[in-house]
Amino acid sequence: MNSGDYLTAREAGPLVEYALTGAGGRRFAWAADRKLRLFNVAIFWDAVRKNHSLKPRWRDESFRACEAAKKLADGSLVTFSEFSNISMYLVMRTHDMMGATALELAAERPNDLDAHYFREIFGNPFDPVPVYCNVCDEATTVGPGYCAFGTGQGSCQGMTWRPGIDWYEPWMSTLAEAIYKNEEFDELPKLADCLLDKGCADEALVKHLQGFEPCVKTSYPPFPNNMAEAWTCADCNNTEWRPLRVPHVKGCWALDVLRCRWGE
Repeated sequence: MNSGDYLTAREAGPLVEYALTGAGGRRFAWAADRKLRLFNVAIFWDAVRKNHSLKPRWRDESFRACEAAKKLADGSLVTFSEFSNISMYLVMRTHDMMGATALELAAERPNDLDAHYFREIFGNPFDPVPVYCNVCDEATTVGPGYCAFGTGQGSCQGMTWRPGIDWYEPWMSTLAEAIYKNEEFDELPKLADCLLDKGCADEALVKHLQGFEPCVKTSYPPFPNNMAEAWTCADCNNTEWRPLRVPHVKGCWALDVLRCRWGE
């Protein structure tokens, strides 16, 4: 798989399979259990919100199951009342969802939006955001493969990192954590403005917070060469960034980068 295949995939199955086996038959470091679980919660939540034939009681209890599953994915405790509904089985199944279950669900529910949810949570591992060791300021990328200092194998044995040197300030992680905890995703564009004010030059990070994703033009319309230049992409208006197809969800890759929780 290459970057073009990844960004144009219409189903999540191949993306999940790549995440689990693409590193020489092993799972990539960025395909963390927490993010795989949150991906499963996202596609279940999407299915529930679009199923208007569900009775209100089932719909409400399914949404409560999603909320409990998100807490479990983050390693938080849940109350007994959160388990005491007919969706308990779904909550427990989501809590136990590793890669194999993610792959099964992606195959069971072929939906092009699932691929968008996958990219919303995992980003583009072929164009990773650079991060910097808190000990030596050495730059690395959180992409295909393993982060050297993130596993204690770097030259300085550094174990923590931050998303920038010149523009990053700790309050950004605090704000990102609050947005994540309360799921106030409508605040992400304001967070993007803060990053721009501080000089953040990572376009992919800022654009995602603003609600955009890369627009991959697979082919031009069958016009003569002298007319192809005048063609305007209906998705991005030739800006190379189109609006996100799915809403931000818990596990959003850009928010995790700012929370310094990308590989977890």
